Amino acid sequence: MNFILILLIIAGLGMVLLIVTKLFQSSRRRRLLMRVGKISTWNEIQIYPHRIAKMVHANFGYGKELWAIVGNTNDVDLELRSFKAGLLIFPRPHTSDVKKFCEMHQIVMADTMVKRSCR
Repeated sequence: MNFILILLIIAGLGMVLLIVTKLFQSSRRRRLLMRVGKISTWNEIQIYPHRIAKMVHANFGYGKELWAIVGNTNDVDLELRSFKAGLLIFPRPHTSDVKKFCEMHQIVMADTMVKRSCR
């Protein structure tokens, strides 16, 4: 009985450590993206819709993210785990707002699968 309890506690601590590590890595990545100018707010995107070629939902291993692609390519920067010609929209707006925006400005909306080797 005590052995099972100890195993459950160890497993719980392992999960907590995993979650904290993931949160730390994602905040570090966000700071790095901000430093190189790859993060934008939803309000800034709405001001300059003519610069956006398409909007992409992607998951680079940090959860579902919304990217505004300013070029015609989806090239990925493996070091930053980002689109080379894209801006991460942070915080992520409501999906309904993004759909309305894309329809109003005739911007393509896409979901992209990122290869697991990108992690």
